Amino acid sequence: ARVKEVVMVGLVTRPSWRDVKPDWRGLKMLPKVLGGSQGDGAILSLAIKELELEGFCVIGIDDVLTDLRTPLGPLGQYHPDSIAQRDIERAIEVGLALGAVDVGQAVVVQHGVVLGVEAVEGTDALLERCLGLCRGGDGGVLLKLKKAYQDSRVDLPTVGPDTVAKASQAGIRGIAIEADASLLVERARLVRDADLAGMFVTGVKVERCLG
Repeated sequence: ARVKEVVMVGLVTRPSWRDVKPDWRGLKMLPKVLGGSQGDGAILSLAIKELELEGFCVIGIDDVLTDLRTPLGPLGQYHPDSIAQRDIERAIEVGLALGAVDVGQAVVVQHGVVLGVEAVEGTDALLERCLGLCRGGDGGVLLKLKKAYQDSRVDLPTVGPDTVAKASQAGIRGIAIEADASLLVERARLVRDADLAGMFVTGVKVERCLG
């Protein structure tokens, strides 16, 4: 069968350049990849362009499985209070700055203090770093949002039951994720686990000023 459409899903892992053994096409792409400081978004966009040059149509997983898209508003029985809402707003401010330079998609904020930001290590490692950083009182908030200029067909921010479990272990009181620009995996289980942990999960609107 002739393949015409491609869906890219799964974790993006950067190998060491010493482990890369490119074919002839990969060798042609290396100058573009090495031409500057490239984040995951830039490299994935390059991969999409190469696939399109071969005649493939790259489509987003949420165009195939539309129920994965994050809706706006709280998903379970717990809602962010005024303190958590201010932490979400602070996290959005920081997250937009990170995304603009293609760094990461996640931020943890508690009482206005940034406890951690995601870089190449991923959200799980970010939460592990924050394990001993949450102070007394209300826990921190994890925010995940799409990077500025990111191709929406690949590597959208994703939250699932594992994220809820690790966030709870790290003392996080709730998760905010950008509505209509992110994915929820195993939504029913995610909401159930968050309710059992006493955590909120909410889709938030992110205002973007793209120049």
